[in-house]
Amino acid sequence: MKKLLLVMAVVTGISAAAFSQYYYVPFMNIGQNPGNLNNDAEQPAVTGWTSIQATSATPVWSPVATIPFTFTFNGNSYTSLKASTSGVVTFSTNAGTVPASTSAVLPDANIPDNSICVWGLAATGTNDAIETNTFGTAPNRQFWIQYTSCSSSGSTGSNWTYWSIVLEETSNKIYIVDQRTYQTPLALTLGLQMNATTAVMVTGSPNITSNTTNGGNQADALDNSYWMFAPGTLAANAVSFTALTPAMGSNACYVAAGTNITLGGTILNMGSSPITNYTVKYSDGTNTWSENKTGNITLGSTANFTFNTQFNVATIGTHPITAWVDLTGDVDHSDDTLMTALNGVAFMPDHNVTFEEATGTWCGWCVRGIVFMDSMSHVHPNDAVLIAVHNGDPMVVTAYDAGVGGLIGGYPSVLVDRKEVVDPMDMETAYNNHINDFGFADLTINPSFNAGAGTISADVSAHFATSLSGDYRLTMVVTEDDCHGTASNWGQHNYYTNNAYGPMGGFESLPGTVPAAQMYYDWVARSIAGGFTGQAGSLPATITAGDTHNFTFNYIIPAGQNPSLMSVKALLIDATNDVILNATGAKIVTGVPSINGSSIDFSVYPNPANDNMVVSTDVYGNNNVTVTLTDMMGRTLQTINAGNITDGSYNFNFDVSTLANGVYFANVITDNGVVTKKFVKN
Repeated sequence: MKKLLLVMAVVTGISAAAFSQYYYVPFMNIGQNPGNLNNDAEQPAVTGWTSIQATSATPVWSPVATIPFTFTFNGNSYTSLKASTSGVVTFSTNAGTVPASTSAVLPDANIPDNSICVWGLAATGTNDAIETNTFGTAPNRQFWIQYTSCSSSGSTGSNWTYWSIVLEETSNKIYIVDQRTYQTPLALTLGLQMNATTAVMVTGSPNITSNTTNGGNQADALDNSYWMFAPGTLAANAVSFTALTPAMGSNACYVAAGTNITLGGTILNMGSSPITNYTVKYSDGTNTWSENKTGNITLGSTANFTFNTQFNVATIGTHPITAWVDLTGDVDHSDDTLMTALNGVAFMPDHNVTFEEATGTWCGWCVRGIVFMDSMSHVHPNDAVLIAVHNGDPMVVTAYDAGVGGLIGGYPSVLVDRKEVVDPMDMETAYNNHINDFGFADLTINPSFNAGAGTISADVSAHFATSLSGDYRLTMVVTEDDCHGTASNWGQHNYYTNNAYGPMGGFESLPGTVPAAQMYYDWVARSIAGGFTGQAGSLPATITAGDTHNFTFNYIIPAGQNPSLMSVKALLIDATNDVILNATGAKIVTGVPSINGSSIDFSVYPNPANDNMVVSTDVYGNNNVTVTLTDMMGRTLQTINAGNITDGSYNFNFDVSTLANGVYFANVITDNGVVTKKFVKN
């Protein structure tokens, strides 16, 4: 049980006969947004949001925005509003003077009548904006006014904060949502102001700070908190059904047909009397199961429960479930019921997580992506599908770059199955959040290389566990490792030089622009078949559970690209929202050595290495072999001269215990050239 604070706020000033009363409830870290309707990533420029006001050096009002439904505030109905860059949303659309970004106690003469306050924000930075979006369906929609990537009055440096004001249809409730904050010294006033003498204010104003976690890097609702402002007075008996598990859209909604599954949920006491007895029920439309629960749930506290009677997902297909809670004396049933759907499937596919890294040699922060992509390749070599999508440099693929660029707010960023956008530092967390997502189909990809034609042909097969109807597509991404060039625009800009922002995989010891001669780029996207949304017509419009569908992709290898360093990735995409449902990959087998004209291959293990590292080689024919370790500056650190060796496997052992943590290269030098592989010392 989680203790939550609930406060009854008294409307001061003129009598309640003239003005509606409001009370507010802080929901601290409940792990979802109000109603769980908005699950968008918390990033600037997220698709679907409308910007009503961009950044401004001084506080300004936005143009008037239309509310998509009639909203009642303080007894009056409104269909429009405007928002100030200082954090005030008002229904008084003729208001003139803009409140400054310095907050104060409500009521305040600087705040217009009929306003909602997250007062004390400042939208002065490059990405700062006020954006709106609508979630849900009538008559239970929510209209969100989001302060995106803003700061606070007088703050300096790279800091930002995300807050939203949410209007809820029919209930006329108002939510203030604390979403995401990074190093921002906040002193906010949260509340409602009806007029110059009447207001409802959250305790602690004008010095409210953010409760979000992870230094702001959590770009989803898992660390959000929110305050609910409701018209009326606090009831003695009131319960809210806040979460049903498994929830709609979660991986647990997909289960093998014939499986029994346990349902459960979370309730919140929104009344002044403790809840000691309540009834929970669920129905599949034919049968209803009812159970009595007991406890001592005090005002503002939550309780979790499970149904003792499991539900049997007997057949393949969708099984809608409605669940609700009954509490004696609760007369408001608008928040008592939740729905989900359990989907019976033929089998549970293996799921891999796709990471599309937005990067560029021009981007000094993007060395962070290089380091964490490399870490993911070693920690999750079998179920993390890695693709580096370059922007504004010699490795750009225009169609791919444009698709990724439309979903992110800046560089570096990583799309995770195109379901969320994270900083490269958060890839491991995102992997854990999504590795158990339902994969929809088992994917295989079998590439073949035609040396004479200089082409790659790949057969992609998708074996579906569930029936689908709509625009689903397959695509093939070709990636290449160790991409290298000599022109200056192949050099990597590096903001971590001289340890300016702490250690970063060895880049802290490299110059501000790492010379092109020292840079080798991995997982570089060279092609995406059919564009960002996949190959139209690669799958039928109607797919039946158990079906297997195949499609063949071809790629003509341009001059300068090395097939022996290439891999192919197969993606299963929902083209209606560009979400990647599953993915897999395979390396290209060329049948030719990785050194032009040579007869030697090698691997490095363990990688990352701590004390000892082994260079394992397979030699064919006679070769003069030297093995060296070099740093990212190209300086030779250790050398083993093997002399002339012939057919066989050879291991060369290196003591790396004295090396500083970072990125290094193992180089096998023969008469015919050099093969280089990167390794990490930790």
